[in-house]
Amino acid sequence: MHKRVMAVSDQVGFGKVALSAQVPILTAMGFEVFSLPTCYVSNTFDYGKVSILDTTEVMEPTLKTWSELDFEFDAISLGYLLNKAQLELMGTFIEAYRMERLSEAKPFICLMDPIMGDNGELYKGNTIERVDIVRDMASKVDILTPNVTEASFLAKRYEGRQQVSFAEAEDLAHRLYDLTGATCVITSAVIEERGYIIIYDGAQYHLHPYEHVPANKIAGTGDV
Repeated sequence: MHKRVMAVSDQVGFGKVALSAQVPILTAMGFEVFSLPTCYVSNTFDYGKVSILDTTEVMEPTLKTWSELDFEFDAISLGYLLNKAQLELMGTFIEAYRMERLSEAKPFICLMDPIMGDNGELYKGNTIERVDIVRDMASKVDILTPNVTEASFLAKRYEGRQQVSFAEAEDLAHRLYDLTGATCVITSAVIEERGYIIIYDGAQYHLHPYEHVPANKIAGTGDV
């Protein structure tokens, strides 16, 4: 039987990003994917103009219907959540669903990409209040995959910095784990002019080097 994944993120019409990137990849890997769009976006933001349809009002009855139909999920993947209402809705659902899976001795994992900023800055429209809500949400997931900018704001350490030292990278990972309890996989960290992925699960700390490719116009790499 295929493992089932609930993919929660935005649906973009023009651009292979978000659900348009995640669903085919997960499907090709052998998962059965249920998508829950958080909003419909006309195109990627790099075109300078965008239209967004908020789907918050559809999400709650969809989750209710899926529960009534006894749909089961082995994992939930959280991508872009548009507003506070969606963050709170998914937080409540995940807490209840996790307890249900535990009571039935069934495995379950929840992953979240916070999608709040990059290059040392929060994305337009994101506020410190949203960061606080996302931090609370992160305490409900198993694996957190922020880039180094998002990790810095969530950990309240080195905000606005695009580079950190080896000691600061380890401090950042430990601080983020202490605040959320989630295994942290921090991407796109630059340490002494080299790219690293920082991984900490509360017991083991790893740095995984990678070769940085300076191609800022390739959308969807984070979703992949």
